[in-house]
Amino acid sequence: MAKDGTVHTYDPRPEGQMPGTAVRGSTYSRALPLPNLFSGMRSIPSRSAVANSERRVASFICAKGFSTRLLLNIISVMTDQTEAEHILELSKELLDDIELDRLSADKLLLKATRLARLAGSDEIQTWLTFEVHGYSSSNSVSLKYMGLTDRWIDYKEGKGHWGSLGQHAVSIETAKARIEATSMAGSASNAGYLNTLTRSHAALSSTIRSLAGVQSRVMGLMHSFVAKVRTHSLR
Repeated sequence: MAKDGTVHTYDPRPEGQMPGTAVRGSTYSRALPLPNLFSGMRSIPSRSAVANSERRVASFICAKGFSTRLLLNIISVMTDQTEAEHILELSKELLDDIELDRLSADKLLLKATRLARLAGSDEIQTWLTFEVHGYSSSNSVSLKYMGLTDRWIDYKEGKGHWGSLGQHAVSIETAKARIEATSMAGSASNAGYLNTLTRSHAALSSTIRSLAGVQSRVMGLMHSFVAKVRTHSLR
């Protein structure tokens, strides 16, 4: 660039000089085409890699005298492309995690919450937060998904399974353990005890079925959300 700000586009190297080498006494170096700046990037770079790439692009553009508007546009395109690739990869991982039962419910919820945040789905993000921390009786999204996940026991009286999905998993395992423990205790000849035990087992089994149904509905809704995000990302 000349002192008056003019950008020269000619090549001042002597004939026969190798590309990419500097000319003595000048600040010239061979300019790479813009697409080459992105050719070596991984499909899903880390945040630090993205920041480094953006700094390299900024340095390149400023050195060549391009406008700030162009710089901002290029950085915006890079960020959008990287985020779209991350959403696509994360949605694929989540579908496999759900279908192959690779992660616990708590880990699935946290991963799905990240996808909802990246995809800009505020309602799904709010719902998944309730699945992680428990439901609220004063939030419209909470009440909506109480119904969608089949948590109500008595809607008019406000009775339902308000706990988090993780708490339900613990309750199921606890109920199973109680059934197993009490099945091996007591006297088989005591009719009163057997009747009480039968009623207790029936109540515990009902709780297990109800909570397992909630788990199934949550996984189904989560799978549908992830599949829709992935389908949209592939378009």
